[in-house]
Amino acid sequence: MSPQKQNSEPESNPTQDSEIENALPPDIENDKKVENVIKKLEEEKPEVFTQIMAMAGSMGNPLHQKMNEEHISTVLGLAVSHDEREYDLAKRRQLISASSRWFKLAVLVLVLVFISIMIVTFRNQPDVLVPLITGILAFAGGFGSGWGIGRSKE
Repeated sequence: MSPQKQNSEPESNPTQDSEIENALPPDIENDKKVENVIKKLEEEKPEVFTQIMAMAGSMGNPLHQKMNEEHISTVLGLAVSHDEREYDLAKRRQLISASSRWFKLAVLVLVLVFISIMIVTFRNQPDVLVPLITGILAFAGGFGSGWGIGRSKE
């Protein structure tokens, strides 16, 4: 630093500065540190500081400068049509889900009717009925666990 700058700036007490910094909240303390770094950079290398500030000011996407009202209205139109399509898809999924529930209910009723017919038909033949019920329950358990694993992976 030049002798003129030393004489014009008042001397600060280092212990007093550290006490003030310790009393400040962390956000203000960080701001003070950033300010000190900027001041040092500005004093020691003004050309580097000027370049950094110029680059920070010119940041941004170059396409933003070329956009006009027509582009913005096109983007908004595309967004509206996208939202309409998403709404239609959600409605279709809801209809498919409802019809899928009815199909599953119908299959369950048919399986229960089939099992009931089997039990009534082979009621007097336990040597046939026990392996049949065991096989049906094993099939149902395997089907249910596979379906559950598949649903958990979705």
